[in-house]
Amino acid sequence: VVVDNLDNSSKESLARVTELTGKEIPFYEVDARETEKMIEIIGRDLDVDIKESVPVEFKCRCSRERIESALLSLDKASLEEMSQDEVTEAHCQFCNTTYKFTADEIKNLLAGK
Repeated sequence: VVVDNLDNSSKESLARVTELTGKEIPFYEVDARETEKMIEIIGRDLDVDIKESVPVEFKCRCSRERIESALLSLDKASLEEMSQDEVTEAHCQFCNTTYKFTADEIKNLLAGK
């Protein structure tokens, strides 16, 4: 089941998935923030009583510190190789933020290992 408001996608994408899988995918054009409509779709065969509604929030939790932690999880040889580059970039595909680390910053990470 696909529930989407098509703000950043298209029905053509669904058609392509159907073409690739050979299976028709049930599709509901609804904004995920519309709680009651979502419950109607998901709980259509259930007796649902809404007690409380909390807004849905799509938020990226990436940060420079989290990227540094990820870099620190790499082996020493990989960091040494990165330190040879003038700039190393890490890109978050969720929020489209690019974090840049200079060779000196990578070397400082290496020194902390």
